[in-house]
Amino acid sequence: MAIANQTDFHTSIHDNIGSPTAKYVTSGNHKNHRRRKIPKVHANEWAESIVNLNTKNITVNVYVDFQQNSLSNTDYTKLKSLASLGINHFWSRIIKLSSDNFNVTVTARNRKSRSIDVDLYIETGKDYARSHNSGLIDASFKYNKGAYMRNECNG
Repeated sequence: MAIANQTDFHTSIHDNIGSPTAKYVTSGNHKNHRRRKIPKVHANEWAESIVNLNTKNITVNVYVDFQQNSLSNTDYTKLKSLASLGINHFWSRIIKLSSDNFNVTVTARNRKSRSIDVDLYIETGKDYARSHNSGLIDASFKYNKGAYMRNECNG
């Protein structure tokens, strides 16, 4: 089935990534709080997408808040740029929905609120340290300076 309209697109997306779930938001203080249902499909605060069914393009903005931690300003600026470029490159791809290919372009955008906190580190030891994004709740990107330099010297 080729995707002809928005309903077909949503059906195909839900077949591929699962049905949408309701989101609940609690507001107020501990004595007087309200819980309300938000009927958004696959909603979150750290990403937004634009789907163009005519051109078969999906644009996704991912909002990240890069944490400087103990990095110098120079290292922080460099790693923030490298991490953004990595997200843009490795998260973008072509996906197939039904019989149509969609070009997905992901762009990392720096924002302090309603974003994913991303810790940036430089691993200077000889051992390899792995970056992770534990369910995209807590992300740590590690630049393996020590492992890279060791491999460069050996190779």
